[in-house]
Amino acid sequence: MIRLLLSLAILLWATAASGQLWSGILAATRATDWTSPGVTGGIPTNRTKSGSTIAACAALGIRSIGLEIDQEYFQMARVAIPKLAGLKVPIQVPNGSSR
Repeated sequence: MIRLLLSLAILLWATAASGQLWSGILAATRATDWTSPGVTGGIPTNRTKSGSTIAACAALGIRSIGLEIDQEYFQMARVAIPKLAGLKVPIQVPNGSSR
């Protein structure tokens, strides 16, 4: 019973908790507004790796953002994305025709 009450209390506390709008740790000029993250009409990816998702988006004209923390993968993607995006590959769409 105590475990159930503790779980319920944690759930209620978690729904009432919220982050500060602005903590002031960073200068306002360096802050990013994350209230509506993402790419409007596009695809965000949190690990670019070799860049295949970014290249596919570029080839299809879809906006995308890729983030990569590993310097080696970043350099690999910088070279690979333009090459991959330039490939002409027929795309099969659901109605059976190709693009």
